[in-house]
Amino acid sequence: MNEAMLHGINFTFFISALIAVIALILAFFIKKVKPHHEVKTDEELVVVKHLETAKE
Repeated sequence: MNEAMLHGINFTFFISALIAVIALILAFFIKKVKPHHEVKTDEELVVVKHLETAKE
């Protein structure tokens, strides 16, 4: 019985090490995502320019 338990513990350790190695390899394929920049419409640009000229 002790030999079977020892084999089970060794097998579990092997499986967990295998999962960790696979996760490490997959981590190199994660891509950085750039944030989406909003495009301002012509009306928003007119309002911004109006506010900038009002400050002066």
